[in-house]
Amino acid sequence: MIEKVISKINVILEAIADYAMVCKSMYQTSPNPLLKKMWMDGLRNAIFYNCSGEIFWTGLQTEACSGRPKTKLSKEHEYGLKKLSEEILTSNWTKEETVEQIKVKAKWNYTTRDENQLLKQNDQNYELLGLRLIKRRKGSKKKELL
Repeated sequence: MIEKVISKINVILEAIADYAMVCKSMYQTSPNPLLKKMWMDGLRNAIFYNCSGEIFWTGLQTEACSGRPKTKLSKEHEYGLKKLSEEILTSNWTKEETVEQIKVKAKWNYTTRDENQLLKQNDQNYELLGLRLIKRRKGSKKKELL
């Protein structure tokens, strides 16, 4: 069963990396700033929507999340996906290196919605905002597959 999940994740990551290589080519050759923004947004969205499953969850949440249902929480990426997308588009990473960067940098924690907004405005700096991450216990069956 775990092998199937890992295989599915790898298929998704390979597809994102293939898409990233196309976006990178277009991004690096386009003189149009609006098109560059569209390529970056497209890549960011591809990463966001395909890496938002529990498999990319770190198993952590901020203290303020304790006792709150998941439906009232936000999935906050420790590393901004816009920043990751920009790095991918401006790097000389290979497809394999891109997959590895996504594995490491697309992981997320649970935060409150307010914390999520503050983190976005402060470069995902938990320490600066005094936010402490703790392991989520209630309903957590987290397995480390990435």
